[in-house]
Amino acid sequence: MSKWRYFPTEDGYQLTQLATEETEADADTILYHLKERGDLSKTEISGIFSRNLSADRINAALNLLIERRKVKSFRVVNDHGRPIMYWSAI
Repeated sequence: MSKWRYFPTEDGYQLTQLATEETEADADTILYHLKERGDLSKTEISGIFSRNLSADRINAALNLLIERRKVKSFRVVNDHGRPIMYWSAI
């Protein structure tokens, strides 16, 4: 079950989903590996969890890290012309 909270902003209030302990733990794990190993793709991030973490949970953790300005993302085009999103610690 998601938890939500209103936070004051310059324009009034914003309804924001609160991070669960599970999301916090996933985010901590991802950030640790980004700092230790450098830039990682989402596939490599999934590998950290032995491919046992859903894409939704990985995305939630990455979004939390983005909101906290702990990570940034960038795209690299590979030889096949398909861009790959990489994540790095700030």
